[in-house]
Amino acid sequence: MATPAIFLVTGWPPLLNASVVEIFALQLPAVAAAMIFMHFLAPREFSPIASTVESVLQSFRLMPVVLLTLVKPKGHSFKVTPKGSDAGLASEDRFTIKVALGIIFLTSSGLIINANYATRIVTAGELLPVVAFWSVFNMIVLLIVATIAVPRPIFRSEERFEIAEPCRILTATGDASGETTNISLTGILVVQDQFIDTPAISAGDWVGVELAEIGIVPCFVRRAFQNAGQENLGMSFHLPVGQTRDRMIQKLFAAGRETMSPDDNGPGTFLTMLSRVFGKSPPVIQQVALPDPGLPPDWLIARAAKPLEPDGANAKVGSRKASRSA
Repeated sequence: MATPAIFLVTGWPPLLNASVVEIFALQLPAVAAAMIFMHFLAPREFSPIASTVESVLQSFRLMPVVLLTLVKPKGHSFKVTPKGSDAGLASEDRFTIKVALGIIFLTSSGLIINANYATRIVTAGELLPVVAFWSVFNMIVLLIVATIAVPRPIFRSEERFEIAEPCRILTATGDASGETTNISLTGILVVQDQFIDTPAISAGDWVGVELAEIGIVPCFVRRAFQNAGQENLGMSFHLPVGQTRDRMIQKLFAAGRETMSPDDNGPGTFLTMLSRVFGKSPPVIQQVALPDPGLPPDWLIARAAKPLEPDGANAKVGSRKASRSA
């Protein structure tokens, strides 16, 4: 990453006695062969820029440790990297950001200096186009690295699974139908069907959600919002240890489902990285402070305690939606 900047600022060539013809004849085929071989091993998963970003991101932290270990092999403490929800609480990696932006500044300054004949440092003018291309590539990689070094907050403690299936919503005043959008072990997002007699549900309410293969699960409504003209309910589960929780674990983790984490191919991963740098920032979700929900009301505990019916919830909800639509 620093080689083009050093060459542009000092004039020291990274390759001694190498002409442009020799670079294209020797180095370019070697790089192309490596890319083709990696594409052969992982046709859709390999992206040259994405893999370079990952390597650079790791190297900024690994390099000082490696150098320190060479000087002082013993006496280093082992630090566990934060995992899961704990990793979402980590602040930005200022060291990585400073190093990346510093190299970008030196590289761009070197390009500006050598663009003018009066201030040019590099005497081999035929090498400037090659160095300029490599410098632009490096700066794009470093911009992505600096952006990734600023983590986005993680509000969810569990992975969500995209599951779209009908469900039934139980309230103290009546029942409603809806369709699930995603489910985790701690919560669910439901799109509520809107009919004339649909009970009103708002944030802070206790409801029961009847799911296929699960039964009735007590839920505390965290958010109620409109999206594309539809009523969305973001709810957290009251799911203590028991048969209902066991069935939920089987439904989510033992059925071969894919999580909501994007599984892009190589080019898709690179475009996602670029969108982090040049795209619009995601909307900030306002976390509404709600009081401690405590325990579900007695009527909901009683209904959730009923044994799971063999036909599940799908048949009920399907017939209910069909009759209301008619």
